[in-house]
This record gives sequence, C-alpha cells and structure tokens, in this order.
Amino acid sequence: MLRTGILLLIAFLGLVMGILSGGTVGAFIDAPSLLIVIGISVPLVYVRGFTWKRFRKLIVSAGAIGTMTGLIHMLQNLDDPAHIGPGIATAFITLYYAFVGAALCRAMEE
Repeated sequence: MLRTGILLLIAFLGLVMGILSGGTVGAFIDAPSLLIVIGISVPLVYVRGFTWKRFRKLIVSAGAIGTMTGLIHMLQNLDDPAHIGPGIATAFITLYYAFVGAALCRAMEE
C-alpha cells in the first residue's frame, strides 16, 4: 500500500509541477491516448478474466503500445519540426495514463 501511495504521489506531483511550470490541466488530458490505454486493456482483461493484477499488467502494456504509436507518429513527421513536440507529448501522456492506472490497480489489489 505504501508503494502505491508513493506512485500516486509522484503522479500527482508531476501534474502539479507541470501546471506550476506554465502548463495547464488541459495539457494532461488527451482523449486519443486515454482511448488507447482503456480501449486495449479493458477488453483484454475481460477476455482473460478480471483480476486487478492482470488489469495492472495489461494497462501498462497498453501504455507501452500507445507510447510506441506516438513515437512512430513523431518519427514519420521529422521533416516538420512543429509535429515533433505533439508526437512526443502524445507518447508520454499515454505512458503517464498507464502508470497512474497501474498505481490505482495496485491500490485495489491490496
């Protein structure tokens, strides 16, 4: 339980630091990234049988898939520097969603 609390605290601090450094809450909201994480992990966990541990593992795997998708999108647009930042942001926000989801699943396991 302590590790889960620490992970959630780190996620919250990352959000707060991002806002304090000039960002907005909207920078941490990306519907396609959230759909990738939820759209891959939820159906798979119900096909295999729901447990919090299985859901935690699948949500991290879905985050990795979303990260790779964002990086591929970024690499396809290297000739246009305006697309590099959004591609990296999409890649990392998907991973952020996966880690926060995994921390919540970990909290539900215990």
